[in-house]
Amino acid sequence: MRTLGPLMLLAGLVLATPALRQTANPEEAAVRAAVEHYLRGHATGDGKHHEIVFHPESKLYWIADGALASRSSAEYIAGAAGQPAANEAQRRRRIAMVDVTGDAAVAKVELDYPDAFITDYFTLLKVNGEWKIMNKIFTRVASDVEMPAVLPLWLVGCWETRSGRQVTLERWAAPSDAGLMVGTSRAVDGGSLTRFDQLELRVERGRLIFTTRATGRVRAVLVSTMANESGFTVTNAENEYAQKIVYTRVGADSLVTRLEGPGRESEVTLKRMSCSL
Repeated sequence: MRTLGPLMLLAGLVLATPALRQTANPEEAAVRAAVEHYLRGHATGDGKHHEIVFHPESKLYWIADGALASRSSAEYIAGAAGQPAANEAQRRRRIAMVDVTGDAAVAKVELDYPDAFITDYFTLLKVNGEWKIMNKIFTRVASDVEMPAVLPLWLVGCWETRSGRQVTLERWAAPSDAGLMVGTSRAVDGGSLTRFDQLELRVERGRLIFTTRATGRVRAVLVSTMANESGFTVTNAENEYAQKIVYTRVGADSLVTRLEGPGRESEVTLKRMSCSL
């Protein structure tokens, strides 16, 4: 009988923990809105967006050639280009994480650029009712530094887009024990099947290998040039069907697929859907 009380208390705590974790902090949206100013500053090259969110006394820190480097936020803002980068269309950004406790918060931002993948970490405080970045640390991995690819588990599930009579459906299964992800892509127009492709993803020698088949025959085998949590790009310059395929993750429930080939170019935005439909 003496052990029953502690056991019941422990069970109560375990059962209560998920509910506590699911309680949304109302300040999280405000922190994300503040960090969005940082993202808009990068997208537009306008330092005014950064000026809004960085506290005047904030600083930036990073490692340069093995040594600690720093600069003030004022110096950082003064270096704004004043216009979008030439490759802005190829740049992707997202807020990967926000954690808030009282008037303090931390945030993680990922910048996926053609020449580098940058990870930013922020500490924020609510100053005079407004969330401000107090410090930023970051790390940068150049695109010419190969990072081992992993299977995009976020892709598992069903995806759909509709435009009038036309419907595009894509479905991906979880990886097999052999490390193979199998998918299908089909296009329907007015109830009639107009295209059906069998898709495969696997990792080989640190690269993502994408294979597409139609009526059992291989259409294209492409190899990744970029693969991370934001999506992947696979290419094969010699293929006659598809020379480049890009999957870009947009939040948890959307993705954009792009196919480029000789005389063809298409881009489709798909939304996550229930596989039971």
